Amino acid sequence: MIEEFIDSALIIDDSAGEIQELKNLLESHDIWVKHYRPMDLGETKLRNRKIVFLDLSLDDLKTPVDNISTIIRPMLLKNFGRNFGTYGVVLWTKHFEDVSEFKKRVQKDAGEYSLPLFVVALDKTKYSGRGDYSSVFDDLNEQLKQNASSSFFIEWFSLINRARDKSIDGVYSLVNDYELQSKDLQFILFQLAKNYTGIPFEQIKDYSLHVDTFKAFNDILSYEVSANVKTKMDIFDHPEKVSYLGIGVDLRSYEYLAKDDGRTILNNGLALTANQKKEDPHKNRIVALQKEVFDIYSSLNGKLLIDEYHLDQQVIIPGNIYEILDRNSMFRLPTLPDNSTPIIVEVTPPCDFAQKQILHARVLGGYMTEVVIDDIPKKGYYYKDAFPIRLSTKDKSQILVFDFRFNGFLEEGDLKDNSKYKLLFRAKDKFFADILQKLSGHSARLGLPVIH
Repeated sequence: MIEEFIDSALIIDDSAGEIQELKNLLESHDIWVKHYRPMDLGETKLRNRKIVFLDLSLDDLKTPVDNISTIIRPMLLKNFGRNFGTYGVVLWTKHFEDVSEFKKRVQKDAGEYSLPLFVVALDKTKYSGRGDYSSVFDDLNEQLKQNASSSFFIEWFSLINRARDKSIDGVYSLVNDYELQSKDLQFILFQLAKNYTGIPFEQIKDYSLHVDTFKAFNDILSYEVSANVKTKMDIFDHPEKVSYLGIGVDLRSYEYLAKDDGRTILNNGLALTANQKKEDPHKNRIVALQKEVFDIYSSLNGKLLIDEYHLDQQVIIPGNIYEILDRNSMFRLPTLPDNSTPIIVEVTPPCDFAQKQILHARVLGGYMTEVVIDDIPKKGYYYKDAFPIRLSTKDKSQILVFDFRFNGFLEEGDLKDNSKYKLLFRAKDKFFADILQKLSGHSARLGLPVIH
């Protein structure tokens, strides 16, 4: 597993002689290796090293903890940037409790540089004493088996690399004549991009079509990922134990169980009763724990449901969501919650859009506001499933609500007028399809007054 992940390695050690056999082993697996002593790094910004072997006794006169504080953390801050990439750290130490201390210290630097995907400890004397590092990969894999999430991301990274190559090879193989390859591949990429949104040919000149080439290729990559998943690993072999541990200072002993969406909360491994949840000190801490989980969901939903990038006010595409600036707009709901933003979504069916069977933009009115569970509309004519969503322009998690009663047509010129409507973002396919499905379901609920 780990061998596929590692294509480059960094060794930070004060003794070149002690690590030569390790360097030889890595190079024998076609892994690019660079060794530095801390004093040799200077101001060099490092990047793209998949594994870092780090000696916790760089200064033999200091304890491992002092080495972390006075040598290693300053080195990471100076030489590892935010673009270092994904990597793991192997700490050379006899004392495995040093791993916890290392994690605590580097956690303080979050945001300053890329934090490691995993941190494990190995005893260097086990290998250097016999001059044989051949079991390093096996020992690493054995330790990583205990870390389900790291194991997944390592495997995912390797899978993405394989799928990436297969995606490119698959498209290139469609044109097997080198003399024609460049021009014919341009044709294929053009068709992929045009098909992604279904944009009519006449509108392409005003649209960044090349961006959709990348998005379309992402779908091909997704296909190859699904086709090439071959794993015996199961990170959810005990789903009943999957939980979220609170990270707040007072929340470390609390767990949010996934099996019933947090209805079960553990404190020090024991489930709290309904009455205990209402009592201090648990009550406020459970609210804080739920907020942590809620914020995570919000961030994920923002990436899964919304596209905030590469938008063009002058190109109207189904799924575009606009802020209503025109106070006289017929799609502006007469009553809005405090601090909300009136919005519309373009809901022309994609087939009509692609076939140019539209005379006007079809839109649905609604609003966007901070999520307050008790304030979510209850009536059946509201679309109210889009929450929580984190947007780059908002400090707090949002809910998007649409009112099926405010559904109609709008002149395209009005929708392109940024003094009347401001393009905010676009609903991704699954989100947009859900809006359309529920709008259609509401519109079709006519019923038949038949006597039985």
